[in-house]
Amino acid sequence: METKKKVRIFEPNVIIRYSMAAAVLLAALYGGLWYAGNSSLPRAYEAASIAGYEDALNSSSRSSGGEVTALATGMQALSEAHKTTLGLFPHYDQELTDIAVKNLTAAFKASKKPVERAEIGFFLAKAHLMKDEVQMAKKWLVASHLQNVANYREDCEALLEVLSSMKQG
Repeated sequence: METKKKVRIFEPNVIIRYSMAAAVLLAALYGGLWYAGNSSLPRAYEAASIAGYEDALNSSSRSSGGEVTALATGMQALSEAHKTTLGLFPHYDQELTDIAVKNLTAAFKASKKPVERAEIGFFLAKAHLMKDEVQMAKKWLVASHLQNVANYREDCEALLEVLSSMKQG
């Protein structure tokens, strides 16, 4: 006569095995979702990143005598535009990028200072890249470059080179 061996689910070694299997399954699922989310990004997603420009965004987000300026509103919207869901499916919030474009365009038109116009033009290009509008981004990079200000000249040239290679690649 055969004796059936009872499987006890709550034994320590069984719990550890199932926990490890669940962890591996969750890691594989998360990895698959991460890959799917990142492989479906628009072509200009990486070029639109404002990482490394936080100081410029914060210093530009100044107000005039307690009044919030178009520049401050545009820069704030731009800095908040990047979104993810639990680190998955990165994207740029289109409503916030629209607000950034509207306010930064107004600030560019109102400004008479070449340094400020170069900075605003550069960030307008980034905002248009967030919307995957490569031609508009190029327009603003050229406008920024034409201000003949050293602060953003190299960044504009490098970004224009990246955008040119994207078209060919």
